[in-house]
Amino acid sequence: MSAKLTEDDWSLHKAVIQALYLTEDRKLQGPGGVIEQMFVEYKFKATKAQYEKHFKKWGFRKNKRRDDWEATAAKVAKRKRDGKESELWIGDERVPVKKLRKEISRYGYDAAFPTSSSSKYTRRNLRVHSSISSGYGFIMQSPLVPVSSYDWVQRLVFY
Repeated sequence: MSAKLTEDDWSLHKAVIQALYLTEDRKLQGPGGVIEQMFVEYKFKATKAQYEKHFKKWGFRKNKRRDDWEATAAKVAKRKRDGKESELWIGDERVPVKKLRKEISRYGYDAAFPTSSSSKYTRRNLRVHSSISSGYGFIMQSPLVPVSSYDWVQRLVFY
């Protein structure tokens, strides 16, 4: 691959880079990192700065920002006040309850117990839904009901 990569080159490899960096959770640099793997497998040679520029452009982030967790905490607190349990989905992946609790305890006190206007905690990509979405935004929902909870349906008598 030439020293000057085009946007077409990046677009062609975007899915592989996303899989390595986000799905396989590899580091950007170092042994087995994205940069090394892309060069070995595809002869795709780019600098760390070039990767970081494209990650920002594509919205690839391994860690969520403080304001993302504060907004999440505000939504969870509101749902708790309404008597609802919550699950958090980021993209297509469910955030484990343990991680959700940890991040809310780290960032969420001000959001859960606001002293002034809570408009600070409104985020465009944090939404409450009753079903799973495939977008890359945050999705808050009630936990899915186990199938065994539908046993009463089987006992219905149809005439």
